[in-house]
Amino acid sequence: MAYPNISMRQMVLLTLVLSLGGVACRPEREVRAYKIPKETHRAPVLAAGHSTNDGLDHGAETGAESSAEVGWTKPESWIEVPKGQFRVASFKIEEDQKTADVSVVPLPGGAGSDLDNVNRWREEIGLEGVQENQLTSEEVNIGDHTGRLFRIPGASEASTPVQTLAAIFHEGEKVWFFKLKGDGTLVEKSKADFIQFLASFKFGYSHESTPKGRGKAGKGEESLPWNVPSTWQQIPKTEFLMAKYLVPGTDGKRAEMTVSSLPGDVGGGLMNLNRWRGQLGLAPVEEDQMGKLTSVIDVQDGRGMLVDMVGNDVKAGTKARMMVVMVPREGSTWFFKFMGAETVIENERAAFLRVVQNADLPQ
Repeated sequence: MAYPNISMRQMVLLTLVLSLGGVACRPEREVRAYKIPKETHRAPVLAAGHSTNDGLDHGAETGAESSAEVGWTKPESWIEVPKGQFRVASFKIEEDQKTADVSVVPLPGGAGSDLDNVNRWREEIGLEGVQENQLTSEEVNIGDHTGRLFRIPGASEASTPVQTLAAIFHEGEKVWFFKLKGDGTLVEKSKADFIQFLASFKFGYSHESTPKGRGKAGKGEESLPWNVPSTWQQIPKTEFLMAKYLVPGTDGKRAEMTVSSLPGDVGGGLMNLNRWRGQLGLAPVEEDQMGKLTSVIDVQDGRGMLVDMVGNDVKAGTKARMMVVMVPREGSTWFFKFMGAETVIENERAAFLRVVQNADLPQ
């Protein structure tokens, strides 16, 4: 099934060190700090027999409102521009009618491997993908941490070659992307500034808050564009989720249903299918096998990709079934994920599909 090739408004990173002589002759740099508010979560009472160490990911259960900061020192010539969704920093570089874009985006660990992301960036500028043994990078200082810096030159035959410098830093369950993309000559000239910007970065545990939905959520506190059965209990969600539900079964068995929305195509159908298979201890598949492992599902104002598979939950070490519906929308992709005990998934399968098919997702 084909999905719109929606570019992610999205991920970035980069690397290197500036010589002392170069620093001395550069203009002053502007120091900035950006406070990112975190959503306030109220921790509801857990259902009987439900605990935080039962093998399910319940997220942080706290009623405290908190905030975090990220900070940086930017070159004076960089122009700060509106960040847009999911960016925590965004700049434009202009020189002699040439332009380049700098972005900083934190995303959850499921945003793909370094190889997946490098190949996506290569495709954006007209290059073929590479294999793991062809992937080259260099270490770069990102704040007090070390990340990987990738250089992706554009196609040589292009009239105006585009180049991308991208740095990636893995922070626990989160991945930070620092990306410099634009006119190849300007990107190369700006590399030292970009590396110094990376080294100046100060981290807090943060991200831009996920936009809220519309309508009723059924049993829960938030206004969201879908309805769930009254027996499903809304529980505290982790970062990047829009909603999370505990779905109880019999004999202490249970499942969880989560909803998230991320910018762009998030790597496309195959990459996500293989990511979910990995969560169940299943081997990755090739593109030509997708037709046997996925199906099309009608949703409001469009169609989605449905995946239904059984394996062993690699985190809990127990047998589990997973159903996921991936719905592309203009500029974003929605994920409805239902995972847990096989009997619970089977008994609630029809209810899950109704939630997805009746969801009033923004276009």
